[in-house]
Amino acid sequence: MEKEAKSKYANSVKEGIKGISRRRFLCNSVLAAAGWVATTAGGWVLRPEWANAATGPIKIGALLPISGSSASMGIGCWQMMQVWAKKVNDNGGVLGRPVELYIEDYGSEIPKAVQAARRLAQQRGVHMITGTFWSSTRIAVKKQITVRDKLPFFYPAEYEGGECTRNLFCTSNVPNHVANPLVSHLLKTGSKRFALLGSDYTFPRNFNKAYRKILEEKNIDIVFEEYYPMDQTSFASLIAKINNEKIDCVLSNVVGGWLSFYKSLFESGYYENGGRVGCHFMDESMYTFVPSKYIPGLISCMESYLHLDRPYNKMVKKAYYDMFPDTKAEPGYAPGSTWRGLQFYEQAIIKTNGDLRTEAITEALPGIKLKDSIGGPAEMVGNHCKFNIYVARNVGKTYEILDQYDMVDPRECV
Repeated sequence: MEKEAKSKYANSVKEGIKGISRRRFLCNSVLAAAGWVATTAGGWVLRPEWANAATGPIKIGALLPISGSSASMGIGCWQMMQVWAKKVNDNGGVLGRPVELYIEDYGSEIPKAVQAARRLAQQRGVHMITGTFWSSTRIAVKKQITVRDKLPFFYPAEYEGGECTRNLFCTSNVPNHVANPLVSHLLKTGSKRFALLGSDYTFPRNFNKAYRKILEEKNIDIVFEEYYPMDQTSFASLIAKINNEKIDCVLSNVVGGWLSFYKSLFESGYYENGGRVGCHFMDESMYTFVPSKYIPGLISCMESYLHLDRPYNKMVKKAYYDMFPDTKAEPGYAPGSTWRGLQFYEQAIIKTNGDLRTEAITEALPGIKLKDSIGGPAEMVGNHCKFNIYVARNVGKTYEILDQYDMVDPRECV
């Protein structure tokens, strides 16, 4: 049920392409203009202006969709990787070794992702791979990357939890990060009658499971919990049920048809009657899919936001827009967690004194602490991250921070 990006979700984005097309041509043109060089087998490499002949470069592979239905997410991540690589190389590299980036565009298609991962490892000779978004893609490629090719794999997307694969490191949030902060805040606002909603696959069900546990412990009324097909576009009966049952708080994990859902809920007068909505994965980058006007006051919960008022965030944001002033891909949570993963990898290399063997890196990563990163400090706990969690409210063109929880433990794989 969890098809790549949920192709129905992709209807919110410009339609993908197959084979050689104008979209692919434009994508390749953008890469070339940014200094990427095409390789003989179809991938791209970005090399620094200097090299260390004695030790060679550190080769980092990006397994990302920069075309197809998930392109808007992939482009933000590979642009963020370029900003990070420039920063590192401008400062002399990692232990004197320059960073090279290799990208393979899998076009938002799972079979192509597996093939692309194989090319990065076996033809490009990368030392690590970061990328993919949807759990379906991660699951499809992880054996190829972590077992067959025996490389570290950094996954930058928030997901449903339970990923304990050796050599695979998750750098965004899981249900245990956000459930308590989000529900606790909503209860402070006086919400008493909840509906848990979601698209019908693992990600929404696992997050709602975490919400349900907290609400039941507090004896809060869960009026109903329902799931909907990814291709559903009409939510009239659901909206009527929400209003008729006097639901004062909707915890939403609706992904498929989400524009239709939020627009219908808004137009029903739900917010005018005092209703609230909580959705942990909304940030400024999601305005592309759901305009701000349809989610007034929506409460979100994540490890960072684009406009978070922190010096580190401002530094990265400035560097991002300096390098890509005309970009339409905002550096939202996934590009931010991509950056975080690259920081962890850099520190693991330093900790091993330059030993890039997967065994050495995998052993070094747990326990590494980042004094500062996007969103604040972070620590690798097993193969997940401990970091700050922020509760925020949509206030138009940005999110206003309402509450902060310091260094929340993922409680995964323990």
